[in-house]
Amino acid sequence: MLNSHVFGAFDAFATAVRRDLGKERAAEWDRKVFEEATARQSVPPPYAKDPVGHLVASWQQTLREGGLENSADVLEQQNAVMVDIWGKATGLGDKVRDSLHDDALNDTSAARGNALRNLS
Repeated sequence: MLNSHVFGAFDAFATAVRRDLGKERAAEWDRKVFEEATARQSVPPPYAKDPVGHLVASWQQTLREGGLENSADVLEQQNAVMVDIWGKATGLGDKVRDSLHDDALNDTSAARGNALRNLS
């Protein structure tokens, strides 16, 4: 839940930045964020050996696969995707992973909304 609040706040900041920059500069900003986040391409290490490295490298693959044109949407789902990756790596069943995924999306969305209201 704490991650949801942090990622939701980041999503709100990104929305505010895009709004303030205008269409062309926002597109350039999105490109730079995407390039920085996907610059290091690596095969995720096994979760048991490096849990953090596994989560980060797996998430970066998801962002890369989504492509630049979908990067804003993929970034807004980052918390839920990381929950999915973690759930698979730890052997959680589909029903539990789906529930955690939905909770992460809902919590992140609520935190994003709260942060956007505070930024207005």
